[in-house]
Amino acid sequence: MLRQLRIKDFAIIDELTLEFAPGFLVITGETGAGKSILVDAVNLLLGERSDVTLVRGGSDRAIVEGTFITPAHLHEQVKALLEANGLESETPDEVVLTRDVRANGRSQARVNGVMCSLTVYREIGGALVDIHGQSEHLSLLRPAQHLFLLDRYAGVEDKRAVVQRLSHEIGQIRGEIKNLMTDEAALARRMDMLQYQIQEIRSADPRPEEEDELNRERNRLVNAEKIAELATEVQYVLTGEVGEASGAEDLISQASIVLSRLLKLDPSVQDIAQMADNLSVQVQELSRSIRQYRDEVEYDPRRLDEIEERLEMITRLKRKYGGTIQAVLVYADKAQADLDAITHSEERLIELREREEQLLHQIGEQSEGISTERQRVAQTLT
Repeated sequence: MLRQLRIKDFAIIDELTLEFAPGFLVITGETGAGKSILVDAVNLLLGERSDVTLVRGGSDRAIVEGTFITPAHLHEQVKALLEANGLESETPDEVVLTRDVRANGRSQARVNGVMCSLTVYREIGGALVDIHGQSEHLSLLRPAQHLFLLDRYAGVEDKRAVVQRLSHEIGQIRGEIKNLMTDEAALARRMDMLQYQIQEIRSADPRPEEEDELNRERNRLVNAEKIAELATEVQYVLTGEVGEASGAEDLISQASIVLSRLLKLDPSVQDIAQMADNLSVQVQELSRSIRQYRDEVEYDPRRLDEIEERLEMITRLKRKYGGTIQAVLVYADKAQADLDAITHSEERLIELREREEQLLHQIGEQSEGISTERQRVAQTLT
């Protein structure tokens, strides 16, 4: 329903705003009163070609704007048109059409304040208004509207909407079926590749912290001789096992003995004497620890080869599947998920075909009901 018509600088009209109430409205007047100008303005509003002669003399543009309230039976149709073209209104059930004709010949068409092509503009305007007597605007003369009008008269819009929804769903299902059946050979190749990749990673079974551990062990093996030499040197410094020189262990022990004698003469050195005793114990423990460490240092060429091979394998996996071991493991999980999806595609295909049959049956039932009602009401129109 047209609620408001605003006209500015159009033909002989300076500025005019008309408010329309619901119901039947008649505009009358003598010949030359301007009734046809209103019709011309509405024609322009609905998408008729513009003409610079429509611009009022002395003005640079003519504007015609109409505010429409969408009736309930057209709500979904108009809403779909607006959403499809990004022309939604902030006010529900309201559509504002605007034509702006410039004196220089240019014109603009706007829906809800947004510029759009004249084709889209006309489609929306044609859905909102019929101008009887102007065939280009009469929906009864547009074959594409015949079924829609018949269904409105028969009261089967809801069933028709159900059929449209079911048809949309069946289209999606058939698309998925097509994708699953597109290239069975390609799927087989994909499965083989995924199985190989998963097997390669799972059989290697890398751990996130493993590479650092192997590098540390490799470093010890490669430098085993030097490590043993340095550990022995530390041991000699502590124990004095080279020549006649005393080691740190003996020297600190001697200092502790002297301090114990001093303590008897001066009790104030109690803390110092205790520090010496503690240090003597710590040095002895250090000496035992370094001796044990030195004894465990061993050059094992076989173990070194194993580590080199393992590190090479980890490097290869990282190069193929990710920059870190963690990324490699994530890739393996995703590959397994993809493989499972392909493996279960046959089951999915069966599910999709069953759903397709269900939808076809439902569409058939709904369509049969619609057809029956169409035939019934069509008899009353002949």
